[in-house]
Amino acid sequence: MELIFDNVWSGYGRTEVLKGTSFTIDSPGITVVLGKNGSGKTTMFRTITGILKPMKGEIMMRNDSQGNQSPSIGYMAHSAGIPAGFTVEEALNFYAGIEGSGNDQVMEVKRLLNLTNLWSIRFNSLSQGQKKKVSLAKCLLSRKDIYIFDEPTSNLDPEIASEARKIMATLAEESIILYSSHNLYEAQEIGNRVLLLDNGKIKFDGNIRDIRKDKRDIGIRGEGIGKIFPNSVLKNEYYIFNVHGDDEVDSIIRKIVSGGGKIYEVKEMENILEGLYGIGQ
Repeated sequence: MELIFDNVWSGYGRTEVLKGTSFTIDSPGITVVLGKNGSGKTTMFRTITGILKPMKGEIMMRNDSQGNQSPSIGYMAHSAGIPAGFTVEEALNFYAGIEGSGNDQVMEVKRLLNLTNLWSIRFNSLSQGQKKKVSLAKCLLSRKDIYIFDEPTSNLDPEIASEARKIMATLAEESIILYSSHNLYEAQEIGNRVLLLDNGKIKFDGNIRDIRKDKRDIGIRGEGIGKIFPNSVLKNEYYIFNVHGDDEVDSIIRKIVSGGGKIYEVKEMENILEGLYGIGQ
């Protein structure tokens, strides 16, 4: 299985967003695509899926060594693209019919993402987080060779976001996954390889461990945290914890949950990518 982006220029009309972008992914796994708003993440995804035609360059995809088979692609866009008047059940059955999936697969994604309480609700009546869950379910109706997830966990509560990442990790055992996020802590949890986009160009392509710090500040936003950690510092709605590694973060999260607190978001407070972007230089 292989995805090759060779000196690709792409954008909208005469506006160039991607400017000579090149990378190759030649094995299953999760590649996290990081970048500020406007850096080119969504444009890259739309170009891979064929929604946008490259202005210059070449995109090659194959799922065997001879290149005889074109890979199937699943795309979870930033916007859902599901008819507003459909109930969740109607939407998933409709797309399952298009995918050639059976009722068993519909029931499986219903179970995986705990959609029972949403099953008869119309899509336009759902919250943003609920819409994300249904969009993810739509993407999982059939197995794909390549999955593209554009900020799939934004607006999801931490518990559901964690379950979604576990599902993606399972898919990555056999499929190529491209996953965009603004949250570096989340990126560290789900992926090893990082593509860092800045102004339509790749500024960094490598292992996420190469840009991690051993000690860093993690912010946790939620309820009841101050009572469980009375000495913690509150800054702009986030309780700040200076940690040495992910195990320490997990321990803090478990203590908050077991103590009856609620967690809405966990994020890296210091943007350790700023040096790579060249901000302030």
